[in-house]
Amino acid sequence: LSLEGFVNVYESELREGKFWGIAHDLAVMGEALPDAGVFESRYDRMYCSASLHPFAVLDTVSTVPCPNKSEPSDHLPIAASFVPR
Repeated sequence: LSLEGFVNVYESELREGKFWGIAHDLAVMGEALPDAGVFESRYDRMYCSASLHPFAVLDTVSTVPCPNKSEPSDHLPIAASFVPR
């Protein structure tokens, strides 16, 4: 990977709002960004048609920043079971 390619990867991540990837890389290199606390938000959604009713929902929450040793992704799992209406 050339230096230009390397810079392009980081610029692309910044344009796409993937700041956590860069923050992680900086932390690994010993240049951690100041701790601003755990970011809390909800991005992942699950939709169903009007003919289905959600029966059970798994909504995973993490109290520590992700990715981490126990949760290697910044996307936490969601799941649901549906029954016909």
